[in-house]
Amino acid sequence: MNLLDILDLDLIDLDMDATDKDGVLKTVKFHALIKKEILKIWIKFLEAVYERESIGETGLGGIAIPHGLTDQVINASVAIGKVKQPVEWESLMISQ
Repeated sequence: MNLLDILDLDLIDLDMDATDKDGVLKTVKFHALIKKEILKIWIKFLEAVYERESIGETGLGGIAIPHGLTDQVINASVAIGKVKQPVEWESLMISQ
């Protein structure tokens, strides 16, 4: 499997209105993920994402890669979102 196998233009939103971490996590293209039969129950998936976020940072130098371990995923996929304004997100420190 390569990145092109799991990328779908319907799962990309480059103009998100979210202003905080919760807003980002709750507005990523979940409706499209369900419609495309990628997720079963999005709220259960979201719970797994929040659980993973509580364990440690998923931010990395200006981007975040929130994810979770759950049986709610039917098919591997990637949803991409870009917020209009920067959002506070715990990030790993990168040394130079």
